[in-house]
Amino acid sequence: MTLIFEMIVNYANAKQFDRAEKLRERLIELDPMALNEIANSAEIIEREKSKAIDFNHKKIWNRLYYQFADEEASAFYFALKKVRVLPGKMIIQQGKLNNKLFFIDQGILKVVYSKGDHEFFLKNIISGETSGRRTFFSISVATASVISVEHIKLYFLEREKYTKLVKKFVGFDRKLEHFCRKLVKDEIEDILKKKKIERRYHNRYKASGKAAIYILDSKGQPSKIPFYGRLEDLSERGLSFRIKSPNRETARSYLGRVAVLKMISNKTGVKMAKKGIVLSVYSQLFNNYSISFKFAKPTPSVKIQTPALQKR
Repeated sequence: MTLIFEMIVNYANAKQFDRAEKLRERLIELDPMALNEIANSAEIIEREKSKAIDFNHKKIWNRLYYQFADEEASAFYFALKKVRVLPGKMIIQQGKLNNKLFFIDQGILKVVYSKGDHEFFLKNIISGETSGRRTFFSISVATASVISVEHIKLYFLEREKYTKLVKKFVGFDRKLEHFCRKLVKDEIEDILKKKKIERRYHNRYKASGKAAIYILDSKGQPSKIPFYGRLEDLSERGLSFRIKSPNRETARSYLGRVAVLKMISNKTGVKMAKKGIVLSVYSQLFNNYSISFKFAKPTPSVKIQTPALQKR
């Protein structure tokens, strides 16, 4: 037991608190009567945690930490990673996946939307604000890019760590998302509308029919068993379809995946097989999800403008 206790102390001193706490749990399992070692290791871990806290960070985010119970607040803080970012660095890229939620302690970032050769400034993000909320909590790729304007000090929470916190603390996800949502004054989609920036390049047409989606593996081979959906709309560059999934993480796993989609129109019998990528997965009611699929190569408009498709 002495060796395990010494290892716990070493990990705590090295600020590797996850390892220290796992070893302490192991110590309790092996010898629940080693009361001195169990109690002392807990005190050492908490003492080293207290030393490691960035009190300026906690002051900036006081309202966030205040809504958590003590154990939740401590677990959340030590799940975060601290980084400094140089000016001109992209922390979120438009059209890409983002699995991090950023908390800005110092500096300014800009939100930029790109369309073709044009770049549009949307807003700034400053100290005490978050970035990445929509892509972190929902199931979609980034609508716009986020770029550092000056030297930035920030903390970020990775989705893997977030998932562990949600499993450990009931209601943690609701508290965190509600707080982040209240901080946002202007949603990106609303800013785009105010600036009259049209995101769509091509007309969309209502569609009805079936879609079978075969996810490609790292070697480009399609899965043997597809998942199925119902068509919603169609354009030259892609389409959307609806699926039913009892598991949110299963639906999320499709995001960013390259796939081959086979579809057939109900009324006309028009068939297509297209390779592309899943751009977004939007949660609907009753375990329904609307999935946006972008074609690798455009489809001629004459092929999609059939009597069964109505412009929308």
